[in-house]
Amino acid sequence: MSIIVGTDMICWLPVIVVGILSKAGIEITIDIYSWIAIFVMPINSAFNPFIYTIPTIKKRKKNEPSFIADHRNKPAN
Repeated sequence: MSIIVGTDMICWLPVIVVGILSKAGIEITIDIYSWIAIFVMPINSAFNPFIYTIPTIKKRKKNEPSFIADHRNKPAN
């Protein structure tokens, strides 16, 4: 869970900083908005599949019994 919160915070931090600077009266160029929209924000979307999939795979490997091994050990009918 902390990895999800951390990556979201890192990816949204530039947007928050630019918003605060803009509200403080500092002029933000269109280039900065473009860089954030094109490069920074999609990073979060690129990381999300890995962040959500890897823990699920690890949990399944730990909790799920091996059906192949169970099938091999059963006597034939």
